[in-house]
Amino acid sequence: MTRQRHPETINSKFVTHLLTNNYSDLSATDRVLLPKMKSKHNRINPQYKKMGVYLDDRNWCLKGLGALSRRTRNTLAFQHYIDIDIKCSVYSVLSHLAHKHGQECSAIDEHIQNRAICLKMLMKKGRTRDEAKMLYMTKPFSDYSAWHDISKMKRLDQELLNLQQFYARMPEHEATKRFITKKGSSIRGGNINGKLMSHIYFTEEWAIIDKAMDFLESKGVLPVADLHDGFFIPRDADENIIDLLNTYIQEVAGYKEITFAKKKMKDFLPGIDPAMLSDFDNYQGEVETKEYEALKEEFETLVAFCAKDSKFIVKHPIVDEWMLKSKDDLILEFDYHKMFDGNNNMTVFTDKAATFVRNWMRDPNKKTYVKQEFIPDRDVCPPHIYNTFEGFYIEKYEPVNQSIKDEEDLQIILGHLRRLCDDGSDQVEAMTEYLTDWIAHLFQHPTGRTNAMPILKGGEGIGKTMLAELLGTLMGGGHINKYYFKTPKPEQYVFGHFNSQIANKMLVAFEEIEKVGTDKFYSKLKDFVTTDRMTSNAKFQQEKEIRTYIRCIATTNDEDTINISDSNRRFVPIESKREKMTTDEVDATVEAFFHNHNALKLFYNYLMERDISKRVWSDFPKTDFYNRLMNGTADPVMSFVCDFFHTMKQFKQYRERDYICETELYASYSDHCVDYRFQPKNRRDFMNKMLELNNLFRQEHHRSRNQKVLTFDLMRVVTYLKNRGYKIVEGDSGVGSSYSNDEEEDSGEIHDI
Repeated sequence: MTRQRHPETINSKFVTHLLTNNYSDLSATDRVLLPKMKSKHNRINPQYKKMGVYLDDRNWCLKGLGALSRRTRNTLAFQHYIDIDIKCSVYSVLSHLAHKHGQECSAIDEHIQNRAICLKMLMKKGRTRDEAKMLYMTKPFSDYSAWHDISKMKRLDQELLNLQQFYARMPEHEATKRFITKKGSSIRGGNINGKLMSHIYFTEEWAIIDKAMDFLESKGVLPVADLHDGFFIPRDADENIIDLLNTYIQEVAGYKEITFAKKKMKDFLPGIDPAMLSDFDNYQGEVETKEYEALKEEFETLVAFCAKDSKFIVKHPIVDEWMLKSKDDLILEFDYHKMFDGNNNMTVFTDKAATFVRNWMRDPNKKTYVKQEFIPDRDVCPPHIYNTFEGFYIEKYEPVNQSIKDEEDLQIILGHLRRLCDDGSDQVEAMTEYLTDWIAHLFQHPTGRTNAMPILKGGEGIGKTMLAELLGTLMGGGHINKYYFKTPKPEQYVFGHFNSQIANKMLVAFEEIEKVGTDKFYSKLKDFVTTDRMTSNAKFQQEKEIRTYIRCIATTNDEDTINISDSNRRFVPIESKREKMTTDEVDATVEAFFHNHNALKLFYNYLMERDISKRVWSDFPKTDFYNRLMNGTADPVMSFVCDFFHTMKQFKQYRERDYICETELYASYSDHCVDYRFQPKNRRDFMNKMLELNNLFRQEHHRSRNQKVLTFDLMRVVTYLKNRGYKIVEGDSGVGSSYSNDEEEDSGEIHDI
């Protein structure tokens, strides 16, 4: 049996690293052995085979540090072990043998003392240090019988030859000579003395090594990887242990010529950092941590953990949208993502080597938020909330290669806004200012609300939809739909059961609306324009209530578009009577709106500089289109009041208030219903409705006429109608004379409207 060897410490992670990163630098033997030398606890039991004629000389390592090439062995052992060797082992052992048998060895001893000089002399002749060492190491076992003139030998060679011949003449070595020259049934001749010298040398060397290891074990120092002329001892061994060993070997064991010394490990595999040699786990941990942190920084621009949902927020790199994913879905998408090519095997937070994403999921400091929300103002978003809003494209855009054309395209944009508001009336400038301020509010106060929805009416091809898409480009750049949603079917995509498409949008455009359609969702639309909360419902997911910052805009070609009541504050009808755009106008507008981002930046700056602090969004210019919509949707009583009071009339007063007899007023109402094909209310309901109109009218009994009358303040009625967009027109209706001869109540005060 071979000597019982102690377990060797070999870092399995380091082995994996070498097989992965230094495979081409490994010897053929290393490539075979290293995979077998990995263990769970970084400890392996080495295997040795006894060699020699009588199995008593050098031991041959089959598995362990001793079986590896020198560079690989030193690389793996440096952190844990010190290399202890016999100084000038071959010649020191030969010197011991010569002294033991009284043979001349002064030249051998001189070589031991001057070994470095001898090596340098050979190196000056063009040999490498390793070649010079190998030449001197093999010299004692060379075939000196080939020399033609022994007299020309140097003293060292002469002494080595004499020593070979001395042992060859010893009777006890006859059997050994026969054995070492026999291979099977054939006899191997040549260099018999050199082979015998080699056998004697290795037998004696192993005897010395064996005694040295016995001594170290007695002192609690467990040697490993005996390498013919030495072995490794743990780095934490006592500093004086080598001195104690030499004292024992020379004075107790009787090997006075033998000295053990610490040999510095200098030959390592290429590309190995010194810090890696000293503490691979710590180095690898630092390297992995740095690599992990770099990957983490990039990864967390796309992914974060949402504690509320116990899911992961993932930004899709192509469609530029955010979505929630489960743990399994995240692993499926990122386990072998190209982002981690060549660096996707680490143990930062896992016991075994695993992919980056599996380490990241165990990272206690991974980017984590209580919940995710869409808040279009990053300055007001609390740090515990993951804000899926990334800012407006145009806000971050930096102009390049600016030219005078940028200013020209800005004027195209501003001119387009004006033409969309041009109905040929005196309201054009006021409506243009209102619409521009409404757009400015979107960018100045993205989390605020105007509670107003512009409705752009005009013929086909005048650029109504282009305005909405311009705003989409300002917000999302190339991803025009990032914060903008356009639909011709709001009843399905906005007010339908599944409406997740509009979540996290800033602008929703209703295309080509008409009254037949808007009547179906009129109540929902009114709430949608003003509400800041909505229920979002996506397929296969639970409904959830979210905060919404959506503005609405609509386009139409239809005259009868939507119900406008006299108390309307939400819908802002805007009409354009411009002609269809020419091809040149379309090309110029498309260039300014979507391709010249310098011009868009100028437009954005123009919007941000506008003072909209005093703008009252419910107080918008009342256009002819507005009045037509309101008149077409008003109830008969309100329609009658508007028609009755919209021209100048003269009224007598009763008790300092204007009045009209109920009988005459109802008769006029009935005629109005006939003219406009309304179904009239009965007199009682009509009077009740009149009395409900903002307390404008009061029912009283006229004593002198002995009639019921409605009294009112004419100026209050006029103001009420004007505030609701009704026009008050000067002109004689021809009915004022009906009230001109009542002298009893004539106070001389007449109001014209």
